[in-house]
Amino acid sequence: MSLSNQSDEKLVSLAKENDKEATDVLLLRYSEIVKRLAGSYFLVGGEKDDLVQEGLLGVLDAIRAYDGKKMDRFYPFAKLCINRKMIKAIDSSNEKKNSPLNSAISLDLEIDSINDYLLDEFMDPERLLLDKENEKKVRSMILKMLSPFEQQVFSQMILGYDYIQIADILDKSPKSIDNAIQRIRSKVKSLRK
Repeated sequence: MSLSNQSDEKLVSLAKENDKEATDVLLLRYSEIVKRLAGSYFLVGGEKDDLVQEGLLGVLDAIRAYDGKKMDRFYPFAKLCINRKMIKAIDSSNEKKNSPLNSAISLDLEIDSINDYLLDEFMDPERLLLDKENEKKVRSMILKMLSPFEQQVFSQMILGYDYIQIADILDKSPKSIDNAIQRIRSKVKSLRK
């Protein structure tokens, strides 16, 4: 059986049974995603490769923690784990260096840049509830700024799809989706100012 043709969820199931080949296939499959996400962050005193290593550790964390009974797809969960691992490394680096930079914010606007930045596994329940309310407000503010087409694209981004997948879902060209994502990013950046 060729593992490279298997779904992520099937590979995770095999990896949990200590199938090293399944783990290797998943790490290889997610290595490009990890590299792309690592390019969205800056590690004080480190290099992009350090963040890539952290991201790959995030994939391993995702494999260990993924529960197919509670979650439909592995992909969004893996991205969440990858981003958390990178942000944790950045925060640790900032603490060690006493850097004036207090936190990392992804330049890549996807589900992770809103949800993951706001949600941290070490937050207390009260803070988590407040941040969920803030997340809803931020999403609402963003949606009000977007055209109907951009809202559709943004909604798919929130679900964890990349621009190629969104193009397939919305039956549009990848270029038109990429252009919409660039407009969304630009509009969101204007919110930060």
